[in-house]
Amino acid sequence: MFDNLDQLYTFDKKQSVKIISKNLDATISGVSLKFFEEGIATFENLVFSSKPKSTSDGYSLDTLALDEDFLNSTQSLSLQRTLTVSFRECLPGEQLVNGMCLPC
Repeated sequence: MFDNLDQLYTFDKKQSVKIISKNLDATISGVSLKFFEEGIATFENLVFSSKPKSTSDGYSLDTLALDEDFLNSTQSLSLQRTLTVSFRECLPGEQLVNGMCLPC
């Protein structure tokens, strides 16, 4: 991880980060738990789901790798734990069924 001064912070390979859903309308499919490799955790092929035309901040990063007391005590570091995802509305040829856009 890099801070806003481009300083690299590395983590033990045993440390992990997970993307979690904070509400029932927002779900995640795929491998949402990753272990750090040289300070980097890469997520691939995740599918975020929620109601069409909504903007959800119901996803967050969960990790014990960061010392939040240290982050809060310094002005040079900040951590954004919430992921904001915007979802499209139903396209022509789709209809809203049970909160999902499905072909007509």
